[in-house]
Order: sequence, then structure tokens, then C-alpha cells
Amino acid sequence: MIKKLETLQENELNAIMAIWLAANKEAHSFVDSNYWEENTSLVRSMMPEATIYVVEKDEKIVGFAGMMEDYLAGIFITNEYRSHGLGKALLDEIKKEHNQLSLSVFEKNKGAYQFYFREGFQVKNTQLDEEVNQIDVTMTWQENKERALKD
Repeated sequence: MIKKLETLQENELNAIMAIWLAANKEAHSFVDSNYWEENTSLVRSMMPEATIYVVEKDEKIVGFAGMMEDYLAGIFITNEYRSHGLGKALLDEIKKEHNQLSLSVFEKNKGAYQFYFREGFQVKNTQLDEEVNQIDVTMTWQENKERALKD
């Protein structure tokens, strides 16, 4: 079940942050894990400013997506539920409320990069993220105007 959180409760924030940290460490083995740990408190402080969508299984949060206006900060799914269509379901829900989206993904995060490309995102530009010395790819998605007219 996917839902948009109107207010972020402490237990929800704790669950989301645990997923965020684990998923980043797993997906970004090419980045020192200390980077994610050092940024946890900053990200935690930003969560209440974001629009958060969660996916639940058996009343437990197993994944989420964070939005800042039209910027998709990320989709994060617990390891045991990856490749079950939950990321796509989250993205489809977000697309219902947005005509365009942008995001950044590390070039070496092949799984995420290919997922977004498959979901209609296009590469806008690439740049070096000097903090972690990795190529960061900015991708954008725009609603298909013909599809929007049919809906």
C-alpha cells in the first residue's frame, strides 16, 4: 500500500532513515560508507520539509520516496523488497501529481540509472560530485502530452 504522509511521525521518520542509510550503503558501494553516516543527521533534518511517499507491507514501511517540489530526492526500498515493483509503484504514484520531474543519480549506480531510464527519464547533464569524486547524472522526465490529453 502506498500513501503520502501528511505529517511525519517520529516512528515513521526512524523507519525511513534506517531504510535510507541501508539502501545508500548497499547501492553505493563505490562511496565510503562514512559519507552516508556523516550525512544522516542532515538528511533527517530535511525530511519534514519533503513530501514523503511510503510503501507498506504488513503495516511496516518497506520503502519510500522523497520529493522536494518537482525534484525526486530518491526512491529507497529495503533489500528484501527490491525488484518487486515497489519502486515503480512509488514512481507511478508521484507521476500522477507531477508533469515533470528531475533527479540526480550516480553514474555507477547502474540499477537506479537503468530503472529511471526505463521509466522515461532522459539524461540532462553530468557533473563531477567533488565531495565523493563520482560522476553525478541529472535526469529529467516530462509527462507525455498525448497521454495527458487522453486521461
